Order: sequence, then C-alpha cells, then structure tokens
Amino acid sequence: GHIRVPKKNNSSLYNWIDSQGKRYKETKGHKPLSEEELELLEQIDFPFFEKQSRMTWSGMFSDLVKYQKENDRRLPTSHKDDPDLNRWMRHQRSRMRSVYGY
Repeated sequence: GHIRVPKKNNSSLYNWIDSQGKRYKETKGHKPLSEEELELLEQIDFPFFEKQSRMTWSGMFSDLVKYQKENDRRLPTSHKDDPDLNRWMRHQRSRMRSVYGY
C-alpha cells in the first residue's frame, strides 16, 4: 500500500507521515520510533516498510554476535562498519536510557 497525501490537501497529515519516515530512519534530530509505534505502522503496511523490512530484535542480536565473532569481539562503532547494526544499537541504547534514566 501507498500513503500519498499531497501537502496542499492536508499539510498536517503530510508532515506527520514525513516525520514517521525520518523517525524510522533515525534521522538526526528526530526521536526514534518505539517498538509499539513500529508494530502499529507495520500493521497498516506503512510505505517505508516496502523498501526495507525491519529486522526482528533477535535477528539483529544474532547479527551483533556474529559481527563480534568476526571482528575480535569489538562492536561496530561507526555507521560505516555496519549501518543497520549501528542504527539498531543506537536504538537499543536510547530505549535503555529512556527506561532506566541513564
């Protein structure tokens, strides 16, 4: 499904849809989507999921373990190392800080 709302027809909805895409991509200056928000958007086949399916938490954790084994136990420290894994790790840190107040 596609969600195409012309800005001139409904600028508020257009801006909200644009914001969700930026939050999904974790664009600097935008709060990442929560797991609940991601699940709700997936349920309506939100358009940004067509191009890049979201990895499950366990799948990303497995990728992290594999990355560490292949890289002397180090974590990907930059976007260049593994962009998807790096983004997932940032999201996990952000979730931990919001839950535990770090």
